[in-house]
Amino acid sequence: FERRAADPYKHWKISEEDWRNRRKWKEHLAAAEDMFGKTNSRFAPWNLIEGNYKWYARIKIMKLLVKRLEEEFGRL
Repeated sequence: FERRAADPYKHWKISEEDWRNRRKWKEHLAAAEDMFGKTNSRFAPWNLIEGNYKWYARIKIMKLLVKRLEEEFGRL
């Protein structure tokens, strides 16, 4: 986070809102874990996707989507 703020080509991507949210990271994480625990189901499961690299996240999502479609169409 600090590296991005110091980078002259990327510092514009960080706002005061980002810093505020970063300070509340533990609260955000606890709320997310609570939400996942209460809303995850076999019919509508959550799939957590690592987001450090957009290209990786996009590939993982596409693979997950293909897998789920193959599973569902295989039942027909």
